[in-house]
Amino acid sequence: MNGIRRMIALLALLSAYTISAEAEELYKAFPIKKEANTGNDFQCKLLDLYARIYSDNFPVTEPGYQSVNIPRNYTLGMQLAITGSSTQQFTIVLDSVKNEEGTSFTGGFAFRRLLPVHVEGNTQGSMINVPGGAFPDSWVPYLVRLAPFDVLEAVADTQTTAINVPAEEIAGVLLQIQVPTDCPIGHYQGNIKITGSLGIEKNIPVSFTVHKTVLPEDYFLDSTHWLSELPENLKSGTSVEWWSEAHWNLLERAGKMLREDGANTMFTPLVSTAHPLIQTLWNSQTKTLSFDYSRFDRWVHMFDSLGFKYFAGRHMKLMGSGLTIKDSVTGNTISLGSTQINFECFQQTFLKDLNNHLQTLGMLNRYVQHIYDEPSPAALNEYKHYNNILKRTMPTVKSIDANSSHPELFTDMIGIQVFNLPGIILQKNDAVKDRLSQHKSIWLYNTSSPYPPYPNRHLDQPLIENRLWPWLCMKYNASGYLFWAANEYRGVPDEYQTSLGPLPNGSQNPGHPPGDAWLYYRSPNGLIPSMRIISFREGMVDATLLAKLRSANPSKAQELIAKLVFPEIEQGQDLPFSTYLTRAETIPKGYEDSPATFNAVRKEMLDYLDTIY
Repeated sequence: MNGIRRMIALLALLSAYTISAEAEELYKAFPIKKEANTGNDFQCKLLDLYARIYSDNFPVTEPGYQSVNIPRNYTLGMQLAITGSSTQQFTIVLDSVKNEEGTSFTGGFAFRRLLPVHVEGNTQGSMINVPGGAFPDSWVPYLVRLAPFDVLEAVADTQTTAINVPAEEIAGVLLQIQVPTDCPIGHYQGNIKITGSLGIEKNIPVSFTVHKTVLPEDYFLDSTHWLSELPENLKSGTSVEWWSEAHWNLLERAGKMLREDGANTMFTPLVSTAHPLIQTLWNSQTKTLSFDYSRFDRWVHMFDSLGFKYFAGRHMKLMGSGLTIKDSVTGNTISLGSTQINFECFQQTFLKDLNNHLQTLGMLNRYVQHIYDEPSPAALNEYKHYNNILKRTMPTVKSIDANSSHPELFTDMIGIQVFNLPGIILQKNDAVKDRLSQHKSIWLYNTSSPYPPYPNRHLDQPLIENRLWPWLCMKYNASGYLFWAANEYRGVPDEYQTSLGPLPNGSQNPGHPPGDAWLYYRSPNGLIPSMRIISFREGMVDATLLAKLRSANPSKAQELIAKLVFPEIEQGQDLPFSTYLTRAETIPKGYEDSPATFNAVRKEMLDYLDTIY
């Protein structure tokens, strides 16, 4: 029976690669040929932001781009697939775009090459993922493709002139149309003109409707994707020197990208590691500790100037890990033990000093402190101990921590409690309700879990699921979203050739599911985004529009949320984690995964907002 079920599921997935009669008609409407290209000709197809382009499969059956409704002060994205039998250079321009009144579109246009990444294994479970590994039959409908495969996922730096496409290669391009704040409203139509260097030109119709609503500069939800400051995690090739100007430049580039993608909270290193942001100093003559904040001040000033609102200090529990102390008299590096100061005393001394420094900077109300990541119930007393230290040394600073197990045990101690999906659902009438009634913040997070039938952000799952997570925040009244890894490569030399997320010890066999440890990719110039993080940003846009609508009409907001998040998403959340591999056999999908439906809901939001603002 299992074999039959698996065969049926595989056939369902593989059917995505066959051409239905309806798809055939759509296919004929575009200037594409099914047969191989000959001579100077080439194939091209315009796709929405959530289609997947594979290196070995031209997207014949993927739905073509459909007109969308957008706010002003917004970047409209779409994808273009190109292939030909001859090597060519292609120019791509936005041509003759006007609204119904004949007003020409004056916004910007840019295109960026999509780079392939290799997926060697599908999502298989918690810390058991291996190349080509097996997974439950019931998960197949939740995956976009069976591994191994190469998918065009990383978004290269902007190209302003042309792209080169080798013969028979399937290339992908992210097209971005910048809609300015003062853009005249209306329905715009025009063409994407693609011209090959061998003389063939093709025009693909494009249209979009610009609404009156202006997207604010800041998104409604708070958000963080933890950035690794390690030089080797900020660019490909030879690493730069720690805290050199080149290092700061890479951090600034990464910060700009994170801000663009919705982050407003910067995960901030403190005193630990061999190259700390805040250097601990020991005066061996006076037997006193002091701290050099010069790098910390530069960090805060730089990310503040980029628009970051909050700074989240790394976890107190890990503060002693790799602690490096310099003797200010001799210049030698020494251990904490040689100072005869115990760790708790050191921690209290540092946190008091940091509190005073933040007050001097005028940043105390913009700083939050992590204590202990995902503490288990067995760590409750240890958590209380660290929390007491924080309250004594930084009495006005809020803590922020993720809880995956029995969050109700920790809720009274945490300033900003970050729930996973099961936690926020199971506690919605208890800890979550109590916190909201007391105006205490709650956030939402996910990691390698949840697994089907629930959504995640892995490389083998639909891109639209990235857009869903801000909607889940709005559904459960979370004011922020946290993800643990923007660029946590953990020694992986080339994340374009391997996608299984490394465990803390660096293992990828087994490892985390594909793409779980990073949403950005390294390039020679620094980090570049992924299609997944760009999809997530669309969810941040949705949440911002929904918040504006909700302030005027809460019931309408709930009606729209219900179109994308279904009651079934709460089924099975109370089951033991050990049952996660079998839940999709009986529990239906509890969320919408059709981009067309997401776009229709955005249109409803914009239509409504146009009537009240």
